[in-house]
Amino acid sequence: MLKIIACVAAAAAFAGCASAPGQYGTRYVPVVDLQGRDQNRYQQDLLECQTLSEQRGDTTQQAIAGALAAALIGAVLAPSGYRNNVAGRSALLGAGAGAGGAIQTQQEIVKRCLGGRGYSILN
Repeated sequence: MLKIIACVAAAAAFAGCASAPGQYGTRYVPVVDLQGRDQNRYQQDLLECQTLSEQRGDTTQQAIAGALAAALIGAVLAPSGYRNNVAGRSALLGAGAGAGGAIQTQQEIVKRCLGGRGYSILN
C-alpha cells in the first residue's frame, strides 16, 4: 500500500510540472493565419486567450484523480500477488492521462477564444 501512495505522489508531482503552462514560458500557441491582421493586436489577443485558458488550471487535480482511479482499478483487477506493482504503474498512467486531458482542454479554450475574435485557426 505504501508503494501505491508513493506512486500516486510521484505522479502528482510530475503532473504539477505540466500544470502551469504560463509559469515556464510554454504557453500554447496555435497556428493562425495572420494575413491582413495586425501583429500587435494578435499578440495582445493571444495573451488574453492564454490567460483565460489558465483559469482552467486544474491539471494537477485531474492528474491526481486519474492516478487514484487507475490505481484502484489496477489493484482490484490485478492478480493478488501483483496488486501493488500493477496499481503503482496504473497510477502513473492515470496521472498522465488526467494531466493530458486538462492540457488539451486549455488548448481548446485558446483556439475557441481566438476563433471568437475573428482569427482563422489552422490546427
